[in-house]
Amino acid sequence: MTRAFFVVLWTCSLVGASPYCDAPPEVQSELLRAGALWDRPGPRKAFVDDRNAILEGLVKKFPNDIQAFRRYLIDSEIGKSALIERYKARRDASPSDPLAIYFYAQTLVGRDTPQAIRLFERSLEEDPELAWAHNALANIYSYGKFQDKAKTRKHIDTFFSICPSVFDAGPLRTLGSDGSPETQRLVAKALQERLAAETNTDRLNVYRALWDLEFRIAPPNEHSELRKQIAADVKHIRELVSKPTLDQLRTLREGLKQANDAAGAIAVDDEILRAAPASSEAARITLDRWNKEHPNPKSEESEEKKREHAALQYSVSGRWIEQWPWDPGVRAVRFQSAKMLKDLPAAEMKKAADQLVDFLRENAVMWANPPFPQQAAEEFLKRGIYFDEVVALAEAGVEEVRKRESEREKSDRDPAEFAKFGERALRSAELTAIEQLAQASMKLNRRGEAAALQSRLNKITPDDAQEKAAKMRVASRVTELSGRKADAFAYLEKSIELTPGATNDFLKEREKELRADARRLWNELGGSEETWKLRSEVKAQVQEAKADTGWKAPEKVVPSFDLADLDGKRWKTDQFAGKTVLINVWASWCGPCVAEHPHLQKLYERVKDREDIAIVTLNVDDQIGLVQPYIEKNKYTFPVLFADKYIHSLFDGFSIPRNWVLDSKGTHRFEQIGFGEASDWERRTLDMIERLKGGQVR
Repeated sequence: MTRAFFVVLWTCSLVGASPYCDAPPEVQSELLRAGALWDRPGPRKAFVDDRNAILEGLVKKFPNDIQAFRRYLIDSEIGKSALIERYKARRDASPSDPLAIYFYAQTLVGRDTPQAIRLFERSLEEDPELAWAHNALANIYSYGKFQDKAKTRKHIDTFFSICPSVFDAGPLRTLGSDGSPETQRLVAKALQERLAAETNTDRLNVYRALWDLEFRIAPPNEHSELRKQIAADVKHIRELVSKPTLDQLRTLREGLKQANDAAGAIAVDDEILRAAPASSEAARITLDRWNKEHPNPKSEESEEKKREHAALQYSVSGRWIEQWPWDPGVRAVRFQSAKMLKDLPAAEMKKAADQLVDFLRENAVMWANPPFPQQAAEEFLKRGIYFDEVVALAEAGVEEVRKRESEREKSDRDPAEFAKFGERALRSAELTAIEQLAQASMKLNRRGEAAALQSRLNKITPDDAQEKAAKMRVASRVTELSGRKADAFAYLEKSIELTPGATNDFLKEREKELRADARRLWNELGGSEETWKLRSEVKAQVQEAKADTGWKAPEKVVPSFDLADLDGKRWKTDQFAGKTVLINVWASWCGPCVAEHPHLQKLYERVKDREDIAIVTLNVDDQIGLVQPYIEKNKYTFPVLFADKYIHSLFDGFSIPRNWVLDSKGTHRFEQIGFGEASDWERRTLDMIERLKGGQVR
């Protein structure tokens, strides 16, 4: 009875949707123009000013248009407090106006979300057809402290009962992840029909959201037919668009990828290079192609081969900067390749660093850890150049993180641990700065700086063993600056003791540097070669006994699952009974996941026929249609299960790749987060599994 009524409701809604559902053509055109500014080369300030001008003009001319307001709220970069004050005044002037209530409620999301919820509900009391209030409530309940999946489903389903074929990717994404299967199918059908009749080519980009939705609702065994339909959609777009815009080319490429037409997607990339050669999109295509033709040398390859690769990349990146002066990525590539060239002239190293750091100072569009200014300072210190510039660069790194955290709007929706991320980033930048300042002061013979640096260091309270190790390392630098070499040696030994055993090539290099520094101090203190060897033997035994394999106790225990693979076959947790199981969580867009997968495939080949070990992977791609093309392209054979909803039900936010190990009783025992490109990944991972099987891991 209820389901029949739901279908009738939908049939009525298709005939006459609420006037709130879609923006009028003039608003759509201006929003498209504002979005296209992303692709215009130039300084970030000019982009922000021009986008703000468009959005300000829209909300003044169309004060009651919801889509114009939503984009203004999200993209205008006007302070939250100013927006709250502005829309509160409007609500106060018209306390019963549902739109005024809705607009004010939106400004409060994240700042006072409970009040926002009450106001959205009030706006619906005034106008039950105000679909976007349902969308706002669905978003609030989909994540964080207010998460309630039942309420999310209720509100997103209600939104689409009012606006069944809306051309907006945001609600469609929420529908795909949290809507009911009935609503998902009805919306996909309604949207496909509407797009088939659409003659405004500017609106065809919504196909991307439709394709994602269709892959989510289609069983895997129907994906091949769906790919044929998407190929037909791409053909339809081509017939309507004689000269596609850059964003329309992205849509065509996306469709061809999901249709598993790799050659067609490459042809669209060629089209982008011809049609928009100055765009950052063209830069990304060029860089991706170069990397495929010139892959990074593996860690075990010779230093000469690594140097040849870096020299070639350094040379070509200089031309890229001339071609794409407003793209930060090509500047980062030049800087990273310069760091690899240890014989690069000092002036060239400085130029590569300045090209990146100076650009990002005025165009804050990319970040790294450590911040790029501190990466430049570290390189100067290693090479013994420009010590006088290290001070400014070290402090600039701290200021960059502090500014970013101060400008980031804190949300009362975020889980409590989110606040710790920013605090940790600031502590890390401050520790790095103190260490670099101590090193520079040593080189410049400014020993009087030690007291001030020690005072800064004393204010930092480490949060875990890793931070304690970092603080001990920095304390070693500061005390050496003050002339207390014995204390410096003791702090450095403690840092080495606290630092987990190296699990990837970067950490191995850092460990090597720490030991070399300890050896230098030992020699300067008058220690002999014989006693150093004795100490090293003891320390090596201690380190081996506590060696960190990278595996930790899990954040969350893996609950049972029932998931489909690429062929539609169901996989259940209980089918692994009696086996030790490695579960890899990944996405095709995740760079470290992509780097890890060749190692995972090799490990899978080694154990796939064993009765006591199983390997399975859980994919969390938003775009399900891209998963099988990725697997086929790389010829991977390990099992892939679609697990986006399953993983998101466990975490509000999470990092990948991550590997989980379950023992033979199905108990989640260990997890490993991240991939450090260690050359011995397969050996260490299999060793962990074997040790767990043998009861050697507690």
